[in-house]
Amino acid sequence: MKLLLVPLLFLAVFSTCSAPSYDSFNIASIETPGTLETITLDSAHIEISLPRAWQRKPEIYEKPGVTMYHFRRQTVYDSEARRIIPNLAVFAEEVPRGVDLIEYSVAKRTQAAYRDMSSVKLAWATPGDPGSLCYLAQYDDPAGIAHKVYLVHALVNGKGIQIIIDGTESVFDMLDPEYRLILGRLRFTQ
Repeated sequence: MKLLLVPLLFLAVFSTCSAPSYDSFNIASIETPGTLETITLDSAHIEISLPRAWQRKPEIYEKPGVTMYHFRRQTVYDSEARRIIPNLAVFAEEVPRGVDLIEYSVAKRTQAAYRDMSSVKLAWATPGDPGSLCYLAQYDDPAGIAHKVYLVHALVNGKGIQIIIDGTESVFDMLDPEYRLILGRLRFTQ
Protein backbone atom coordinates (compact mmCIF):
# COMPACT_ATOMS: atom_id res chain seq x y z
CA MET A 1 0.00 0.00 0.00
CA LYS A 2 1.41 3.38 -1.02
CA LEU A 3 1.04 6.63 0.84
CA LEU A 4 0.49 9.57 -1.46
CA LEU A 5 0.71 12.90 0.29
CA VAL A 6 -0.70 15.35 -2.18
CA PRO A 7 2.34 17.40 -3.21
CA LEU A 8 1.33 21.01 -3.15
CA LEU A 9 3.07 22.99 -5.83
CA PHE A 10 3.20 25.94 -3.51
CA LEU A 11 5.19 24.20 -0.77
CA ALA A 12 8.28 24.56 -2.94
CA VAL A 13 7.99 28.31 -2.44
CA PHE A 14 8.50 27.78 1.28
CA SER A 15 11.33 25.25 1.15
CA THR A 16 13.74 27.77 2.65
CA CYS A 17 11.43 28.72 5.54
CA SER A 18 11.90 27.84 9.15
CA ALA A 19 9.68 25.29 10.86
CA PRO A 20 5.94 26.00 10.96
CA SER A 21 4.88 28.72 13.36
CA TYR A 22 1.65 28.51 15.33
CA ASP A 23 2.02 31.86 17.08
CA SER A 24 -0.27 33.92 14.86
CA PHE A 25 -3.12 31.40 14.85
CA ASN A 26 -5.88 32.41 17.25
CA ILE A 27 -7.19 29.13 18.72
CA ALA A 28 -9.91 31.07 20.57
CA SER A 29 -11.48 31.92 17.22
CA ILE A 30 -12.65 28.35 16.55
CA GLU A 31 -16.41 27.87 16.69
CA THR A 32 -18.39 24.69 16.19
CA PRO A 33 -21.64 25.29 14.27
CA GLY A 34 -22.93 21.78 13.51
CA THR A 35 -20.43 19.63 11.66
CA LEU A 36 -18.18 22.51 10.58
CA GLU A 37 -15.63 24.44 12.57
CA THR A 38 -14.94 28.04 11.65
CA ILE A 39 -11.33 29.19 11.87
CA THR A 40 -10.31 32.83 11.61
CA LEU A 41 -7.07 33.56 9.76
CA ASP A 42 -6.59 37.14 10.92
CA SER A 43 -3.67 38.15 8.70
CA ALA A 44 -5.49 36.79 5.63
CA HIS A 45 -8.80 38.46 6.61
CA ILE A 46 -10.64 35.16 6.10
CA GLU A 47 -12.93 32.92 8.08
CA ILE A 48 -12.83 29.38 6.75
CA SER A 49 -15.26 26.64 7.81
CA LEU A 50 -13.86 23.14 7.66
CA PRO A 51 -15.58 19.76 8.00
CA ARG A 52 -14.31 17.62 10.87
CA ALA A 53 -12.10 15.54 8.53
CA TRP A 54 -9.76 18.54 8.16
CA GLN A 55 -6.96 19.51 10.50
CA ARG A 56 -8.05 22.32 12.83
CA LYS A 57 -4.76 24.04 13.54
CA PRO A 58 -2.90 24.99 10.38
CA GLU A 59 0.81 24.82 9.87
CA ILE A 60 1.89 28.41 9.27
CA TYR A 61 4.86 29.24 7.08
CA GLU A 62 6.19 32.76 6.67
CA LYS A 63 8.56 34.47 4.30
CA PRO A 64 8.97 38.23 3.96
CA GLY A 65 5.70 39.53 2.56
CA VAL A 66 3.93 36.12 2.42
CA THR A 67 2.13 33.95 4.97
CA MET A 68 0.81 30.49 4.14
CA TYR A 69 -1.71 28.58 6.24
CA HIS A 70 -1.62 24.87 5.40
CA PHE A 71 -4.35 22.36 6.35
CA ARG A 72 -4.45 18.62 5.66
CA ARG A 73 -7.48 16.39 5.37
CA GLN A 74 -7.74 12.91 6.85
CA THR A 75 -6.56 10.15 4.55
CA VAL A 76 -8.86 8.79 1.86
CA TYR A 77 -8.18 5.80 -0.39
CA ASP A 78 -8.51 5.83 -4.15
CA SER A 79 -9.50 2.93 -6.43
CA GLU A 80 -5.86 1.77 -6.52
CA ALA A 81 -5.77 1.57 -2.69
CA ARG A 82 -3.38 4.52 -2.49
CA ARG A 83 -3.61 6.67 0.64
CA ILE A 84 -4.42 10.21 -0.47
CA ILE A 85 -4.09 13.23 1.83
CA PRO A 86 -5.81 16.27 0.28
CA ASN A 87 -4.46 19.71 1.19
CA LEU A 88 -5.78 23.23 1.51
CA ALA A 89 -3.58 26.30 1.63
CA VAL A 90 -4.34 29.96 2.11
CA PHE A 91 -1.69 32.46 1.05
CA ALA A 92 -1.79 36.10 2.17
CA GLU A 93 0.80 38.27 0.47
CA GLU A 94 1.66 41.87 -0.05
CA VAL A 95 0.81 43.14 -3.52
CA PRO A 96 2.07 46.29 -5.17
CA ARG A 97 -0.25 49.27 -5.04
CA GLY A 98 -2.35 49.53 -8.20
CA VAL A 99 -2.47 45.79 -8.97
CA ASP A 100 -6.05 44.76 -9.69
CA LEU A 101 -7.69 41.37 -9.19
CA ILE A 102 -7.30 40.27 -12.83
CA GLU A 103 -3.57 41.08 -12.84
CA TYR A 104 -3.06 39.29 -9.53
CA SER A 105 -4.98 36.22 -10.70
CA VAL A 106 -3.09 36.00 -14.01
CA ALA A 107 0.23 36.24 -12.17
CA LYS A 108 -0.74 33.43 -9.77
CA ARG A 109 -2.16 31.14 -12.48
CA THR A 110 0.95 31.40 -14.63
CA GLN A 111 3.29 30.35 -11.78
CA ALA A 112 2.27 26.70 -12.11
CA ALA A 113 1.71 24.27 -14.99
CA TYR A 114 -2.08 24.15 -14.75
CA ARG A 115 -4.13 22.81 -17.63
CA ASP A 116 -7.82 22.55 -18.46
CA MET A 117 -8.57 25.60 -16.34
CA SER A 118 -12.19 26.68 -16.13
CA SER A 119 -13.94 29.43 -14.22
CA VAL A 120 -16.22 28.34 -11.38
CA LYS A 121 -19.14 30.35 -10.01
CA LEU A 122 -19.68 29.83 -6.30
CA ALA A 123 -22.38 31.16 -4.00
CA TRP A 124 -20.50 32.86 -1.18
CA ALA A 125 -21.65 32.65 2.42
CA THR A 126 -21.98 36.41 2.84
CA PRO A 127 -22.26 39.44 0.62
CA GLY A 128 -18.86 40.50 2.05
CA ASP A 129 -16.95 39.01 -0.89
CA PRO A 130 -14.57 41.81 -1.94
CA GLY A 131 -14.49 40.45 -5.48
CA SER A 132 -12.86 37.13 -6.13
CA LEU A 133 -12.21 34.65 -8.90
CA CYS A 134 -12.45 30.87 -8.61
CA TYR A 135 -11.07 28.27 -11.01
CA LEU A 136 -10.96 24.51 -11.34
CA ALA A 137 -7.72 23.27 -12.91
CA GLN A 138 -5.59 20.19 -13.34
CA TYR A 139 -1.89 19.39 -13.17
CA ASP A 140 0.35 16.34 -12.98
CA ASP A 141 2.67 15.95 -10.01
CA PRO A 142 6.32 14.84 -10.45
CA ALA A 143 5.23 11.18 -10.20
CA GLY A 144 2.83 11.69 -13.12
CA ILE A 145 -0.31 11.51 -10.96
CA ALA A 146 -3.14 13.79 -12.09
CA HIS A 147 -4.53 16.33 -9.63
CA LYS A 148 -7.60 18.57 -9.67
CA VAL A 149 -7.40 21.82 -7.75
CA TYR A 150 -9.63 24.73 -6.88
CA LEU A 151 -7.92 28.11 -6.99
CA VAL A 152 -9.45 31.24 -5.47
CA HIS A 153 -7.90 34.68 -5.90
CA ALA A 154 -8.99 37.82 -4.06
CA LEU A 155 -7.64 41.19 -2.97
CA VAL A 156 -8.53 42.04 0.63
CA ASN A 157 -7.23 45.04 2.59
CA GLY A 158 -4.27 45.49 0.26
CA LYS A 159 -3.28 41.81 0.38
CA GLY A 160 -3.43 39.23 -2.36
CA ILE A 161 -5.20 36.09 -1.19
CA GLN A 162 -4.76 32.77 -2.95
CA ILE A 163 -6.61 29.67 -1.75
CA ILE A 164 -5.74 26.26 -3.19
CA ILE A 165 -7.60 23.02 -2.48
CA ASP A 166 -5.53 20.18 -3.93
CA GLY A 167 -6.36 16.49 -4.28
CA THR A 168 -5.71 13.77 -6.79
CA GLU A 169 -8.10 13.34 -9.68
CA SER A 170 -8.75 9.79 -8.44
CA VAL A 171 -10.65 11.07 -5.36
CA PHE A 172 -12.01 14.32 -6.78
CA ASP A 173 -15.58 13.16 -7.44
CA MET A 174 -15.84 11.78 -3.91
CA LEU A 175 -14.48 14.96 -2.26
CA ASP A 176 -15.84 17.67 -4.57
CA PRO A 177 -19.01 18.27 -2.47
CA GLU A 178 -16.77 18.82 0.57
CA TYR A 179 -14.47 21.15 -1.37
CA ARG A 180 -17.47 23.18 -2.59
CA LEU A 181 -18.85 23.37 0.94
CA ILE A 182 -15.55 24.83 2.15
CA LEU A 183 -15.40 27.32 -0.72
CA GLY A 184 -19.05 28.31 -0.34
CA ARG A 185 -18.58 29.06 3.35
CA LEU A 186 -15.53 31.32 2.97
CA ARG A 187 -15.94 34.73 4.56
CA PHE A 188 -13.66 37.66 3.82
CA THR A 189 -13.43 39.74 7.00
CA GLN A 190 -12.33 43.16 5.83
